Amino acid sequence: MQNSFKLTTTVSLLAAAAVGLLSPAANATGAQNRLRSVTIESATQVASIEFPGSWAGRPACHAAFFPGHFAFDISTAKGKALLATAQAALLAGKEVVATGATTCTSVGGGVSFETLTKLTLNAD
Repeated sequence: MQNSFKLTTTVSLLAAAAVGLLSPAANATGAQNRLRSVTIESATQVASIEFPGSWAGRPACHAAFFPGHFAFDISTAKGKALLATAQAALLAGKEVVATGATTCTSVGGGVSFETLTKLTLNAD
């Protein structure tokens, strides 16, 4: 009886994990390259960064016509730090590693980009 409970619980947990991994809304993206642009979106408290190319595994809310973009709120201390890091990387021509969320940030006009959660500026 006890082994049956453990097996059922284990199978249930594995099935739940598989559904989470296969669901497009549950995906987050990582990107590594030099930035193409840093934009403070018009009439918003939002900035976006653009990488060349596109990245697989974007959340369903991400605008497909903007495959290399991430967005973030610049009204927060973290957002201001992300903006400063992105600007420094762009001006120095340095590579960055971006980590996205499973959510999106609206940049206006009905367009949303995957939310940037972490940005690492590489020395090389």
